[in-house]
Amino acid sequence: MYKNIYVLDETHQAFFLYGSDSEVFGLILEHDCVDGTSEDLLPFREGGYIMLESDPITLDRHVLCHECGDFGRVLNGKWEKYIYEDLG
Repeated sequence: MYKNIYVLDETHQAFFLYGSDSEVFGLILEHDCVDGTSEDLLPFREGGYIMLESDPITLDRHVLCHECGDFGRVLNGKWEKYIYEDLG
């Protein structure tokens, strides 16, 4: 079941997923992708993502879309795109 829709920026939104025990077991992250809207389930149990905060949403690591290469993280309820800078 989807609950708590969060708009992270103009192209990213998130939905919590709840199990039958009413515990959060994952997050669906949607974004505008090259093939249309893309969904990725980010599991929170058994080696999955760790939700550091639930409101505002903050995840422990970056997320990569394997279709378009979109790469960033969810921090303080916002999508932060990773931007590579070559400092060398």
